[in-house]
Amino acid sequence: MSLGIALALVLHVSASAQSGTGDVKGLLRRQTQEMLDAITSGSRDVWDRYLDPSVSYVTEDGVLKTRKEMLDNIRPLPKGISGDIRIVDFRETAQ
Repeated sequence: MSLGIALALVLHVSASAQSGTGDVKGLLRRQTQEMLDAITSGSRDVWDRYLDPSVSYVTEDGVLKTRKEMLDNIRPLPKGISGDIRIVDFRETAQ
C-alpha cells in the first residue's frame, strides 16, 4: 500500500469531534499517525476501525480496489526490514 493512498483516506470521526467538543485537528492527526504506524507493523485492525465501510481506492496502476481488498493487503514489513512513517506537516481544510 502506498503512502499516497494512506493519506487520501476518509476517517471516521468520533462523536465528540463531530459535536464540536474536542480538538478535531488533533484527533485527525492522531488517527492518521495510528494508520501510518499500522502500515509498517501490519496492524490491519487500526485500518478496519477507521475506514468508512464504503471506501474504495484506486491503486497506482489504476485498479479499483474494495475495502476488503485493501485490508487484505496490510501486512507487516518483511523480516530484516524496519522503518516508520511520521507526520511532519499536518494541515486541515474545511469543506
